[in-house]
Amino acid sequence: MGAYLDAEIKATLAADESFRWCIAAGCKSGQIHLDGEIFRCAACGHKACVECHVAWHEGETCAGYRERVRQEREDNERRVREEEASVEAIGRIAKLCPNVECKRKLEKIS
Repeated sequence: MGAYLDAEIKATLAADESFRWCIAAGCKSGQIHLDGEIFRCAACGHKACVECHVAWHEGETCAGYRERVRQEREDNERRVREEEASVEAIGRIAKLCPNVECKRKLEKIS
């Protein structure tokens, strides 16, 4: 009965567009939030951006935050591609040291 009641309460709250759950780790609280871009949890004090659904990005507009996250994602993807290309190049040009105990990759220079 308890699990059913919990599910029913959560479904009812989810239907209310003004109700927000706190996104802080470990906080299971929520409350009505009618206006403003910052949601501040009454239970734990955590601040979250209502529009971005993330922890409040102090000193950054939502557009600025989204642009920074996009740029960071692109930078990370580029680094992964570069690392994969480096590993592939090393595999092509380097050979294992003939000393069985060494196991280092070497490049022969003429």
